[in-house]
Amino acid sequence: MKINGKTATKRSALLALGICCAAMLIGCNDDDGGGDGDASLAGTTWVEVGSPSSTLTFYSDGTSFRIVDTADGTDATGSYTLTGNSFTFSASLTDDYGDTIGFSGTGTISGNSMTINVTIKVNGDFWASFTVPFTKQ
Repeated sequence: MKINGKTATKRSALLALGICCAAMLIGCNDDDGGGDGDASLAGTTWVEVGSPSSTLTFYSDGTSFRIVDTADGTDATGSYTLTGNSFTFSASLTDDYGDTIGFSGTGTISGNSMTINVTIKVNGDFWASFTVPFTKQ
C-alpha cells in the first residue's frame, strides 16, 4: 500500500493528538492539588455566616481541625476525612459538668462556601442536629 505525503502528515498529526490527549488524561489525578481536595481545605479557616461565633480551622496535616465557638465557649479538636468536595468529621470534649459532648457530621465545600450538617450527642445520647453555613476567611 502506497501512502502519499498528505495521508502520512494527517496520520502523524492524529497520532500526536492522541498521545497528547492520553498524557492529559493520565495527568488528571486527584492528587494534583487542584480542585476541592485536601489542598483546598488543609490550612484554611472558616467563619460561621450570619452571627459569626464559630470558627473552624483545618490544620495543614489534612486530617485534624479545631472548632471554637465564642458564644458558648466550645473549643474542641477533631478529625476529618475529605473526599472531593465533601467531608465527614467528628470531635468531642468534656464540659465543666463532666459530660462528654460529641460532634459529628458531614460537610460540603463549594468555592469559598461550606455547609456542615452537625449532630450533637451528650454522653452518647442525641441532643441536637442542625446545619451551619461557613465562609472561607
